This record gives sequence, structure tokens and C-alpha cells, in this order.
Amino acid sequence: MKSFNVFQGIAIILLIICYSIAAEKRNNLWHDELILNTDNIHKSPQKARPYLNRGLFYFNNDRIDAAIDEYFIALRLAPNYAYIHNNLGVAYFKKGHLDASIKEFNEALRLYPDYGEAHYNLGVAYGEKGMTGAAYIEIKKAMELNKNLAEGLKYSNPSGQ
Repeated sequence: MKSFNVFQGIAIILLIICYSIAAEKRNNLWHDELILNTDNIHKSPQKARPYLNRGLFYFNNDRIDAAIDEYFIALRLAPNYAYIHNNLGVAYFKKGHLDASIKEFNEALRLYPDYGEAHYNLGVAYGEKGMTGAAYIEIKKAMELNKNLAEGLKYSNPSGQ
């Protein structure tokens, strides 16, 4: 009976060591967002979220074309995901492709009509095109849907209105 307990104890210790090594290896990935997202893509290539996250990483690091590529992959996997369409619209906007950005914001809103951020982004894009009436309508709708956005815009306006 004692020998069984010794072997059982050794097996448990070895199992703990193996899990600790695996956890340490995985934790090292968290130090680099790009490596983490790429690892997630390798582990779940049929899921849109890892491609979306890598696209966000590229966008936040001013690699707009790479972000757009990732958003396209994500959209092939999840074509009805409004958040991806919105992010693609933002990337197009940053590149100065206003018509493409407006198309993506509208698609995001077709999928999720109460998406305040997409209304706001569409309003900004309309404003850039000189479509002030449409811009006003969209930004007003965004503020109705997102009270935090309304507060932020109030404080960003020197007149406070």
C-alpha cells in the first residue's frame, strides 16, 4: 500500500510540474500582444475574434493595411459581426477612403441598429464629406444611444453645449 502512495505522489508531482511548465510558457505569450494573437489564430483558425484582435493590434500600431487584411479574414469567418464592420470602417477612414468607410459603418448599423459607436463614426465620416445634415443626425443618434459619448462631447466643446 505504501509503494502505491509513493508512486501516486510522484505522478501527482510530475503532473504539477508539467502543468506549471505549460502555464509558464503560455504566460510568456502575454508579454507580446502580437505573439499572443498569432498564437490564438494558430489554435483557433476558424474563429473571427483572434483575427479581429490582431487587426486591432495592427491598427493601434499604425499598420492600417495589415489591420484591414485581418478584418477581411475576420469578416469571412463572421460576416454578420457589426464590430468588425465598424473597425474596418475606421481603418478605411484613417486611410482617407470615406466612401468605403461609410459603407462599412452602414453595414454595421444594418446588423446592429443601436450601435452608438458606429452612428458616431458614420456621423464623423459624413462630416468629412461635407454632409453636415446627415452628420448631425448620426452624431445625435450616437449621443442618444451612448450617454458617456454625450458627456465626452459636451466637455470637449469649449462652450459646453
